[in-house]
Amino acid sequence: MPPNVEKRHSWRLYRDEIERQGAALQARLQPIMEQAEQIARRLPLERLSQLYLTGSGDSYIAAVSCQYAYRALAGLSAWAVEAFEVGPYHAPLLAAQTLLVSTSISGRTKTATASLGEARARGAPTLLITNTPGSPATTLADDVIELQVPSIDTSGFIPSTLSYMAGMVAQLGLALALGERLGRIGPEQAERFRAELALALGSLNALIAAHDGPVRAFAARLAGRTPCLIGGGSLYGTALFGEAKLIESAMIPVSVQQVEEWAHIRRFLTGPQSPSVFLATPGRSRQRMLEIMGEARAQDTEVIAVAEAGDAEVAAIAHEVWPVPALNVEPLQPLTAAIPMQLLAYWCMVERDVRPFYADIRPIHIGLTLPPTSSDGGLR
Repeated sequence: MPPNVEKRHSWRLYRDEIERQGAALQARLQPIMEQAEQIARRLPLERLSQLYLTGSGDSYIAAVSCQYAYRALAGLSAWAVEAFEVGPYHAPLLAAQTLLVSTSISGRTKTATASLGEARARGAPTLLITNTPGSPATTLADDVIELQVPSIDTSGFIPSTLSYMAGMVAQLGLALALGERLGRIGPEQAERFRAELALALGSLNALIAAHDGPVRAFAARLAGRTPCLIGGGSLYGTALFGEAKLIESAMIPVSVQQVEEWAHIRRFLTGPQSPSVFLATPGRSRQRMLEIMGEARAQDTEVIAVAEAGDAEVAAIAHEVWPVPALNVEPLQPLTAAIPMQLLAYWCMVERDVRPFYADIRPIHIGLTLPPTSSDGGLR
């Protein structure tokens, strides 16, 4: 089969998941939230003092964003830890007062099973978020949240977006449920949070339609330049997600910078050669983000901002704004800010004319075959 046919098929698979994730997440929102509530009711919260949120790849990146939700909603000390590091570096801290929340979509990730096993051996309660019931990781978890989303199952040959988004929904639901049980969140606040979560998921299709053209144009004018993604707080995780998808899809070396660290490091390389996407939605990092954006623009950097629709301060600095809905709860913003990251990865892949993971020139599995196609129908 000609490599170009395989390549275009892989593009369609990736695009299809982006376009159907909104409906899939809305369909699974209530069941995921109910599971989180049931687990929160039986966790031994009276003795818990710390949460480790672990995973590898997208699962770890989701934890980087969601750690802020546990702190804001439940007042719990929650920390994102790469699953690999749990055993070698954090094992002495694992005990009955530490809850380990592991995300492994396949349930077969070696680092996930190892971290769960280490926690169990030391008497720490364990919770698994997965898309694979009955997987090896489930045998090491005291509680399990099953996502049951129709994510791509192509043995790692197509970058996935839906499982990452669903994993964040589960973490957000658990953080809310813990906050309610601990009395940190009242009924009215909880209802507002649920309404905003539903709003965020319900906006995904419209965001794809609105951002598709501008993001495609940005990908086209990169012309070999290295983009920089800048985020702070929960949106630093979104910047890491954007980097992951760009590398997996388009094989582009991306620079990711935490907002304050930009001022200490990345600013020395800013300029026309480094177009930059600033995640500038409302929150505790926004004011510093505005300052950094202004400095970048003053040095002739192309400044793109992902920001709340109608934000005049951002629009006064940025060359272009990719607007997202207004959300009052900062930890929910990674759900909507992820859409331009996904589209950027997709269009850079198409613009560079490559298969994800460079699989067309460096196969990652001998014998991979994809359905034949006679045209690129459906490619956008």
